[in-house]
Amino acid sequence: MKRDTKNVLLSTAALFVAIFFLAAVAQAEPIVITADSADAETQEIIALGTSFTGNANTAPKDPDSADSGTGRALNYNDTQDQTRAYVIPFLLPSSLDGQTVGSANLNINLVLINRTPNFNCDVYGLDRIDAAAPTVIKADHYLGPLDSSNTLVADDFVTPSSTLGDYVISGQTLTDFLNTQLSAGAAGKYIFFRINADLDGNSITAPLAEERQVEFQFSTGNSGTAPTLEINPVPEPGTISLLLFGALSIALLYGRRKR
Repeated sequence: MKRDTKNVLLSTAALFVAIFFLAAVAQAEPIVITADSADAETQEIIALGTSFTGNANTAPKDPDSADSGTGRALNYNDTQDQTRAYVIPFLLPSSLDGQTVGSANLNINLVLINRTPNFNCDVYGLDRIDAAAPTVIKADHYLGPLDSSNTLVADDFVTPSSTLGDYVISGQTLTDFLNTQLSAGAAGKYIFFRINADLDGNSITAPLAEERQVEFQFSTGNSGTAPTLEINPVPEPGTISLLLFGALSIALLYGRRKR
């Protein structure tokens, strides 16, 4: 009877350990990164849109050489605070060095839609890495329907009919972008995403009845609902081998004791 009891206990223990090993193999611990806030952009909300001068149906001008600032956003002109794009830096941890991303989620909070914009917003992964700081440069900014120089991770991410709240971007394109950045040495460095209008500046208009301002507003890294990037790494081959060796050892031990 004692021997049978011991066998039952060993069998139960082996089962629990096997379940633990399988769970560890199936899902590594996700890494959640909050958008960096340490640059020239200090506000908690950023607006993508424009204020119109004079007639509300007159299109704004595209940014020119006077708009050469290096903050998160470039203004449509020197006197208005609506922005051309929202650039979001994330510092990837050094622990991702040599690892592969299995899946990822990019979370962004839509705070407000002001009146009725006639454009949608797209999200891009930018094809650059910064080892030193989350500095946003003028070349990061873009306005228009398709930026072939960077990776489109979400087309029509939000539209004028979108509801307010958290939006999650996932899928193979995002995963592939992150793996490309890691292959280029991005672990321990900054990568960048951008939200921009999918129309050029001369095409963004507002109905006369809606006065002079149309915009989407998003939370920034300084807010309580800052953008986050959740990365699920694929377990390294060495880790999987170790787990399988542990499970095999327990099985052999149990079989020997049973005999």
